[in-house]
Order: sequence, then C-alpha cells, then structure tokens
Amino acid sequence: MSMTKLLSEAVDKDVLYHFTLSTNFLKISKDNKLKKKQGIVSLTRKFNFSNEWEHFGDVRIALDKRLLSNNYKIKPFNWVAYRTKDSYYGYEDEEMVNRDIRNSNKYIVQIDINQTFHKGYISNIKFETIISQLKNRYSIPINVVSKWEPIR
Repeated sequence: MSMTKLLSEAVDKDVLYHFTLSTNFLKISKDNKLKKKQGIVSLTRKFNFSNEWEHFGDVRIALDKRLLSNNYKIKPFNWVAYRTKDSYYGYEDEEMVNRDIRNSNKYIVQIDINQTFHKGYISNIKFETIISQLKNRYSIPINVVSKWEPIR
C-alpha cells in the first residue's frame, strides 16, 4: 500500500462513508434507515470512493464508525471478491454491515452533496429545495462540494 493511500485512510479512521444517489438519499432521510442492498449495507473508509465510481452517487453520508460499531458488527469487505463468494480476497477499502442500519440519523456526522455529480439525477430547483430541507432537519454540516475531501 502506498504512503498516500495509507495517510488518506488514517485521516478518516473514525468515519465511514456511504455513497448514494440524491434520489435514494431522500428516502434514507425520510425512513431514517440505511437499507441493505444485495444482503449488505456497503460502507467505505475511502473519502473519494465515488470519484472512481461516479454511479455510486452524488451524496456522501459520513457516519461515526465508533458509534455505529456499538450497535452493528462492521466487517472488512471487498465488493469485487464478493461476486466470487470470497469477500476477504485481495485489498479492500470497504466495510459492510449485514443488516439495515436503523435510526441512521444518530450515526450521521456530515452530509456532502457533490454539485458536479448531482446534475442529471434531480433538477436544480429540486436540488435547492432538498438542501434547504436538509439544513432544517439535521444539526450537522451539510455541504455542497465540487470534489470530495476527507472529514477533519
């Protein structure tokens, strides 16, 4: 592992990220739940994971790993290897929880919406409305960003 990669993960050691589309995030926010997809809730330590895989979403939800681990078993995970049924094969940036994360709002420490990626998923008018609603609902930082940065 390169020193840069090691340092980028060390910055966020107490944070896990879940990337999603803004349209899905509205449901997550309303239901107060991160639901399993294909048997897991996929999380990552990599703050810019969606840069490499843009289709994973324009919203990055940052979760408090320590608080989450008090109620959920978090396991290392390799999505590519999962397809071959060997989830511990090779290097992984990912973590997983194998059940829905209920009361997800209590674990969320920050929400970032990438203005570059959101285009095409929702209209600009709806985007501004969503930001306004989120700021009223959460007492955490909600940022509109042009690129993903680690949480400090």
